[in-house]
Amino acid sequence: MRPIESDILRQALADFARRYPEYVFDELFYAPETARTNFIISALGGSGPALFWGANDNIGPLVELGVIMPLEEVYSPAFLDSFLVAPLPANTWMDGHLWQIADRIGNHLCLVYNKKLVASEFSSTGIYPVALSENTSKPYNLANKVNHIFYNPKEWRKFDTLTIEKPLDKNPKKYSKTKGLINIHSWAPVYLNPFDLTNGSITIYPGFTIMSQNLTSTLTASAGYSYNKTHGAHANIEWSGIYPKIMAGLTYGNEYALVQHGPLAPNFIRYSNRPNVQAILRVRIPYVFSSGNIASGGNLGVNFTYNNSWMWNYANETYQQWATAADPYLSVYAITRKAHRDIRPKYGVQAYASYRNSPYSKLLGSKLLAKIWAYLPGFAANHSLLLSAQAEMQNPKQYVGALSYTPTRGFDKSFAQKIKSVSLDYTFPLSYPDLAFGPIIYIKRLLTNIFTDYANIHSYYQAEEGLIIKPVNQHSIGFDLTADFHVLRTTYPLRAGYRGGYRVNEKDYFHGFIFSISLDNLTGYKPNTDVGKINF
Repeated sequence: MRPIESDILRQALADFARRYPEYVFDELFYAPETARTNFIISALGGSGPALFWGANDNIGPLVELGVIMPLEEVYSPAFLDSFLVAPLPANTWMDGHLWQIADRIGNHLCLVYNKKLVASEFSSTGIYPVALSENTSKPYNLANKVNHIFYNPKEWRKFDTLTIEKPLDKNPKKYSKTKGLINIHSWAPVYLNPFDLTNGSITIYPGFTIMSQNLTSTLTASAGYSYNKTHGAHANIEWSGIYPKIMAGLTYGNEYALVQHGPLAPNFIRYSNRPNVQAILRVRIPYVFSSGNIASGGNLGVNFTYNNSWMWNYANETYQQWATAADPYLSVYAITRKAHRDIRPKYGVQAYASYRNSPYSKLLGSKLLAKIWAYLPGFAANHSLLLSAQAEMQNPKQYVGALSYTPTRGFDKSFAQKIKSVSLDYTFPLSYPDLAFGPIIYIKRLLTNIFTDYANIHSYYQAEEGLIIKPVNQHSIGFDLTADFHVLRTTYPLRAGYRGGYRVNEKDYFHGFIFSISLDNLTGYKPNTDVGKINF
């Protein structure tokens, strides 16, 4: 908007304010691209301005996101007919609705180009131009052909020609799917399995990790060394070049293989002197059917696991020297897309279900797990209400296993036969400090979460006659004070802070340090849980 137009707008607002004192207008100016971005963010958060003045090329994304309303019902047909219709119409219609009334035709662009291919390169001394003829890939001195092409703004001098070391290949070749499969891009001074993040939990050990991803992102791999109870070697790979996607992982060592019960483990469980061997194969079919402002999709898959633990078979009084499991699962989600300041999606639902069983084992039974999350807006902009529930049960055979449920906050996970729980979280931002301590850490946001959990758990207890089941109710309320931050200028969003709460039935308090990572921002899709926890 030119200065003279800004004066006209302010005069019109002043005249309107005198005629209608019950309305208050506040004019806020941004550059075109910044105005569009800020408007989308604020409108999706429920706090956008009532009127947006800008170029008509903004209409497409604004309509798709549903942040502007049609105008044909606001103004009378006679008023709309008073605008120009030729040579260009002033009113912008799309899909049968009026989205903009133009006050002028402007924002002209003109593209002037040389039909020869021109290449340029930035360097510490400026920009070097090169032009290629139609018949050869050899460069010629463009600076000698045309005067005053590129200048150094500091020295105001013309540059020499850039020398091309390799001529352009006029005959492009088909990209090889096998060439360059291994492309090591980063490493970590500890061992971690990045594929574990999609399941919501990751464990870190002393060691190192090397990560690779090819240029087409069809092959992702990691390898590393760790030391826990003994030395360990790890390798994981996921191939996405076909459908379904396949992931395989192998761990050798890091800890020793377990011996459970029997004459070699009179105290029920002990470690052997054999290195632990664990293998996993995951086959999954992801599907995305997002549209407009709604991101939705699903993930159907199955995990196959193997380890070399020894388990005593009480039926034939021998050791079963391996353990296998199959874990089919399904996760679905439908959520509104988040603005930059949104803590969670404004609206949405997410669900996950799995059935774990050991089809070839007479020792281990089955487990059934279901979780659901519902996202709702809070009482103010960027506030979020999260309702969640989960249920899990197992049908054991000779051995009782540990469940996979998320424990009640303030309580340790119980050795249980079944569990049902509900949770409520209300989260809101405190401030956006945008505080950086050099390249080490950047603090983006401070926020508070108020929560309450309730769970009914049928726990196992050891008695003289063996294991017995007793129902237990767990109820806690509390709050989290946390900060969203980034470390070493990485894009990984981390969250850490303090948790304090009250155990209602036990009538005592709990507190501690919490640390998590936003998994959907990291993995690019909604994983099987809301946040990931890192265990050291």
